[in-house]
Amino acid sequence: SNMDDSDYDENAVLFFEEAGELGDAYRLYKIDDFKDGRDTLVIPSEVNGKSVVEIGDLGKEWRFNSIRIVYVPNSVKHICAGIFDNKHLEKVVLGNVEIVRKALI
Repeated sequence: SNMDDSDYDENAVLFFEEAGELGDAYRLYKIDDFKDGRDTLVIPSEVNGKSVVEIGDLGKEWRFNSIRIVYVPNSVKHICAGIFDNKHLEKVVLGNVEIVRKALI
């Protein structure tokens, strides 16, 4: 793997692109379903030594993804609101802050 983050989930299929206006950094722009159907995504803080600073609009396929929980690294400075379009998403964790979409009871 070319991911440098030790918490990166090798079973996730993530696609990054250069985020030129944000400097020497990357934007996460597409997520395919997990290879093994897991429901938790850990986004790496670095890809090829460059910080992951943005989660872009993940596109309409994201709405049908099985992901329920997303862990976002502290390197991320901007998250497109479209991340909440995923109908299965319950929680986004930003450092010590949890954004909960619905009651987890």
